[in-house]
Amino acid sequence: MVLKSHYLLIAGLSAASVFAASDDAPFFAPRVEQWGVQEITLQSRKTYDNPFTDVTVQGRFRSQGKEVTVDGFYDGDHTWRVRFMPDTAGAWSFTTVSADPELNGKSGSFAAVDPGPGNHGPVVVKNQRHFAYADGASYFPLGTTMYNWLNRDPELEIRTLATLSRNPFNKVRFLVFPKWMAFNRVEPPRFPYLQQQPDKFDLDRFDPEFFAHYEARIRDLAALGVEADIILFHPYDKWGFASLDQRHDDAYLRYVVARFAAFRNIWWTLANEFDIFPPQKDWRHLGELLAKIDPYGHLRGIHNCCVAFYDNSQPWITHVILQDITPQRRTPAARDDSSIALDARKIGKPVLVDEYGYEGNNGMAWGNLGPREAVEEHWAITMAGAYGSHGETYVNPGHQLWWSVGGDLIGEAPARLGFLKRVMSEAPYTEMEPAPDLIVNGNPLITALAKRGSYCLFHFGQTKEAADWNIGFFGPATPSQPLPKPDGPVRWAASRVPEFHIGEGTFRVDMIDTWNMKTYFLGYTTGPVQRFQPEIAPGVMRFVKVQHPGPGCGRPR
Repeated sequence: MVLKSHYLLIAGLSAASVFAASDDAPFFAPRVEQWGVQEITLQSRKTYDNPFTDVTVQGRFRSQGKEVTVDGFYDGDHTWRVRFMPDTAGAWSFTTVSADPELNGKSGSFAAVDPGPGNHGPVVVKNQRHFAYADGASYFPLGTTMYNWLNRDPELEIRTLATLSRNPFNKVRFLVFPKWMAFNRVEPPRFPYLQQQPDKFDLDRFDPEFFAHYEARIRDLAALGVEADIILFHPYDKWGFASLDQRHDDAYLRYVVARFAAFRNIWWTLANEFDIFPPQKDWRHLGELLAKIDPYGHLRGIHNCCVAFYDNSQPWITHVILQDITPQRRTPAARDDSSIALDARKIGKPVLVDEYGYEGNNGMAWGNLGPREAVEEHWAITMAGAYGSHGETYVNPGHQLWWSVGGDLIGEAPARLGFLKRVMSEAPYTEMEPAPDLIVNGNPLITALAKRGSYCLFHFGQTKEAADWNIGFFGPATPSQPLPKPDGPVRWAASRVPEFHIGEGTFRVDMIDTWNMKTYFLGYTTGPVQRFQPEIAPGVMRFVKVQHPGPGCGRPR
């Protein structure tokens, strides 16, 4: 029996490391990491009219009194595979179940060893509205969008991975089905289904090579510490994939989950812009099916367009995905993603604004944000206790827009969003809540996020008034030296001096320049109330409670 070395790479093993006791025994790895991938490889000499539909195989995995059943899949060439992600370290055993005698009753045992460096397990919900890795390590999602990156060419994919390795993003949104719309009108090299003739497919037979290609890139993303947010359905289609009937939709979901779910860095987005599908699908049925057949409970959501929000209170949804449905939402005055995020948090789930607009110049309202506007919008969403996703739509001669196919990032926002992620990763973000009541005599451009009494952030939004850049304190803390003037900022101005209720005790005070990516230590002050009128915008004032104030003031870091 020949086992392709391509699949051995899943567990980082050589052929000698894969165990088979006899010619008819299954191939599998004797050791895998906790949250790694165990792959059971089976073969049958029996001939089927359609091996994708005529026979099924499952694996039953057992450890310490627990049993997990997972579906297998047909991978071509008389070969079936069952993939499994052990969620605990220790001894595991398995048995296969199938109506095919050559696939049924195969058994073995293996060890799940402690996870290696960089393996923190899948991302899960933490503190109801936030995220963390399964091992408890912190995770602040900073996503980007590359919808069609796996439907062009391998050289571009390699360049994209290199770009990701140099940038701060730790989650990528992308499609399974190819996309057909502006800047995406290119025939892909392969399709999820076997192609009979141009634009005609056998919808009961999948193309294993298409999915093997995706799996290789999912593993590449995992090696970079990047989550793969896989969009399962979308409406921008010319091949008929968006209008499959329910039987084919269900079969597609089952096949994708059987192949992909064992990878720890998977998230599921059931649909992109579900509300403009022609015709509408039974999204609740598909979402509930997805939750039922994924044995690991990967994160699940659904993305809206411009017609309606989904009912994100439904139990199958683990996190809320939003974009503003205001008709003129891409003008600065009309966009209100932070208020929408605040309202969505009432559901009691994490909120991701996956499309607040993209930094770029593609001429579309949604893809024409300036870099300062994109960064400011992302900060506003973060201060609402939610998470934003980046995208870039700068037009180039080959129409290789990052938002579509990846390649190279040329915008000014990514570095500044990385700075945002660093600031929030230093904060107790999963314990912080929007706190408008901490501001008295404020205005809508000031927002607060706080772990009350110990850690407060006050964000001063951007206006269009040009002015010098400094800060006037009216409380105990005053800068010891003037702060530098940045490149082209704009002023936040107020007709009255607001009060900030930070709590009792002594606080370290920092001013954060969100555009120039600098933090200035201003000194120490005491609560419970501070009065000051900052003249930097956009910017953030940070108050952190301390027990023993130290020396120094005014130095950027």
